[in-house]
Amino acid sequence: MHVGGAAEADAAYEEAFDAIFNLAVESYRHPIPQISKKNGQQKWSMIEMWPMTDPVTSTPAVLVFVHNITQQKQMEMQLAQRQEALQRENQDLEQNRIQMEMQTAAIKKEKEAFQQEALDLAQRLEAVIHDKFIPKSHIDADTPIDKTLNFLHAFVAVRTPTLPHTTHLLGHMVSSQS
Repeated sequence: MHVGGAAEADAAYEEAFDAIFNLAVESYRHPIPQISKKNGQQKWSMIEMWPMTDPVTSTPAVLVFVHNITQQKQMEMQLAQRQEALQRENQDLEQNRIQMEMQTAAIKKEKEAFQQEALDLAQRLEAVIHDKFIPKSHIDADTPIDKTLNFLHAFVAVRTPTLPHTTHLLGHMVSSQS
């Protein structure tokens, strides 16, 4: 569609002539935008054309009817704007949904980490309670020979035995000989 003036009128005439007389359509419609001389607002007209035969001269003719379709075009433009706004809102909602899913996944992962940490702490607490409050057996199951072998093993491995360990071992060796 050409932008107004004589060029648009000539193009519309050629298009209408071709449709009516060459393509033999039943009717031809052509919307025309115009600027109102009164208030400068855009108005729309629909030109409808039907081929016919002139009853007086019996020559081909065209019956033309002009409709004001300004309100229809305004509604179509409003609908298009609302559809664009709706599409933008849908895109925003989709982005928000994706962000919420990512946040939910992060929260779930953090929750699992806290649950694992709580389990680890519970196990440690249980071990501490077990060590501190459950009575231990004071029975020394190692024989003097086991203790001597452990002492010699530590000595050979170049670990210096501690003084209390050495004293304790010597005390057992002395008492076992008596």
